[in-house]
Amino acid sequence: MLFTSDIFTDTPGVLLENHTGATGATWTKNPAFSTGSSVITAADRLRGAASNGIYYASGTPTSADYDVEADFYVASIAGAAGLLGRQSTSAATYYLFDYETGSGSWKLYSVVNGSVITSASFAQTLTAGQTYHLRLAMRGSFITGYVNGTAVVSLTDSSITSAGRAGVYFGEADTDSTGYHLDNLTAATPNVIAPADTNLLLSPYNWYTDGAGAMQSNNARAASTLCKSNTPGAYARLNFTAASAGYATLLFDTSSLNGITAANCPTVLVSLDGQAYTAQLLA
Repeated sequence: MLFTSDIFTDTPGVLLENHTGATGATWTKNPAFSTGSSVITAADRLRGAASNGIYYASGTPTSADYDVEADFYVASIAGAAGLLGRQSTSAATYYLFDYETGSGSWKLYSVVNGSVITSASFAQTLTAGQTYHLRLAMRGSFITGYVNGTAVVSLTDSSITSAGRAGVYFGEADTDSTGYHLDNLTAATPNVIAPADTNLLLSPYNWYTDGAGAMQSNNARAASTLCKSNTPGAYARLNFTAASAGYATLLFDTSSLNGITAANCPTVLVSLDGQAYTAQLLA
């Protein structure tokens, strides 16, 4: 469910706090960074206007599990910019996914009251004039940063559990022709499909589901909240349609594999629309 969207169309030079986007997109500075700022560019993008510009949007997510995404335009290789999720409206507490010129890498941070709890990075050289699509995905304690649809950096962190707000970050003052700019920002909570959903077919006799009641035609009991299998070759088939571009996420609880070496962990094979299988080691 979409709760924030903004394409940053406005008069050039308008401060972000004086701009209103399409959906849930009136913007407020994080009070811990009151001197930072951001403005609309002549190309209807968003750029930094003073160092440490951190804002949160007015849209309120219904869950702490949601995605924040935007186009990341490289006007020049300078500064830092990115997206925030689960951002507090009263403190420097958030998850931050950004690109930092100093290290030449994408960075993912867990920050609580201004202190970095944990972080991860992925080195990549950007190209001036190119646009990259970013997505910050938060699912429970699994926090992941995507670039052009590929997961490049992730954290397992439970420091921030409140839904907070989606937001943006700019590390420095830039111009319309320098630094990193953001555009086409959205934030949305996922549509979750439970194991009992009849769009999901589990292979017979080798799955356990925790719901009560009679077994359904999809081999899951009604009201099930999870399904488990330790049988090699067990499969699950899911039918869904999408009217526009989106993401389908499979979330696995692999805590039972703690202490098992990667070579002895299982592999899941995924095929979409009849294409060749891709393999993912559940290590």
